[in-house]
Amino acid sequence: MNKLKMALVAVLLLGISALAMVGIGHVQALATNVPTGKVVDGSLYSAGNHVVVNGTINGDVFCAGQDIEVNGTVHGDVICAGRSVVIKGVVDGNVRLAGQEVHLEATVGRSATVAGQLVHISEKAKIGQDLTVGGNKSTVMGTVGRDAVIGGTNTTVGATVGRNVRFGGTQIALVKGTVINGTVTYDTNRDIIKEPGVTIKGATVHTDSKQKRSGGGISKFMFIIAIAMTAFAMVLVLVLPQQVHKVSGVAVAGLGKVVLTGVASIFAFPLAIGIIGSTVVGLPLAVLGVLIMITVILLSGPITAYYLGSMLFAKWKNPIQIMAVGALVLLFLYALPVIGPLCMLIGYVIGSGALLLSARRAFPKPVYKVD
Repeated sequence: MNKLKMALVAVLLLGISALAMVGIGHVQALATNVPTGKVVDGSLYSAGNHVVVNGTINGDVFCAGQDIEVNGTVHGDVICAGRSVVIKGVVDGNVRLAGQEVHLEATVGRSATVAGQLVHISEKAKIGQDLTVGGNKSTVMGTVGRDAVIGGTNTTVGATVGRNVRFGGTQIALVKGTVINGTVTYDTNRDIIKEPGVTIKGATVHTDSKQKRSGGGISKFMFIIAIAMTAFAMVLVLVLPQQVHKVSGVAVAGLGKVVLTGVASIFAFPLAIGIIGSTVVGLPLAVLGVLIMITVILLSGPITAYYLGSMLFAKWKNPIQIMAVGALVLLFLYALPVIGPLCMLIGYVIGSGALLLSARRAFPKPVYKVD
């Protein structure tokens, strides 16, 4: 247990050092409201139950909360996760969104990646490059400059797409007014629904994944990886049940701060390791930083799995049962087409954020005084 605490402390110190190096202390940190007319000259980090950004951000926007609205102008990227996420206004860079309900109505200069139970890409939305959507029920309207990749159960498309559309899931319907300037490829066991007034300038290709699967080399490899991940999570909860429960409880108590911390660690760790390792003196510390980062990556999955299990079955008291169910749910999300990689990213963000915040709370600030 002492070794685990030492590792968590080292991770926390490494993250804090990196944050200081990139000057996060000078940005509008944890601001839940940026009113109209206000200009933030730097990246915005925002977390809270209700996040509203109506001003101008001269940098990236990272936000997490229950209800999120970004209506202003962002001269950078927008990366947000919450229960309800609404993005309007203008975003010069990329948009990466995840939530239960996601509504995109913005003008996006580059690409957009959206995942949620309900996803709506508005008729007013304009995406300069590529669109990636994963959702149970998705509606894709507006304009997409290049390609659209969509996965989900029930998808309706009425957009103008500059090149190709690729769909994987259960059912896709193209409604009147759809214009696709390239090829439509749909990987389902159902035929495409195409209303009159749909324009497809390229070919329409139907592939059924159930018919084309053969060999099974990759599936066997993924099965082995899944077994290994599950075994690691179960061993961890068997050895440290109270510690895993306590770290997961940090995410239950404040998911917004956990997500914000996890997102920051994605940028902080590599930057800190790169800066420290650029000198011969700092090379040993850089190696240690790499080992710590690998440890955090390995631990983030089980922590997120336990968090999911505890949220799905809040009345359960057996940590082994909670971990088993959570691990199965997490592996299922990882295996989903299109949104699987995004689920992996969210899993890391939640797990690493909970680890970092738990370490910060568990260890008080050191006192450098000798009695």
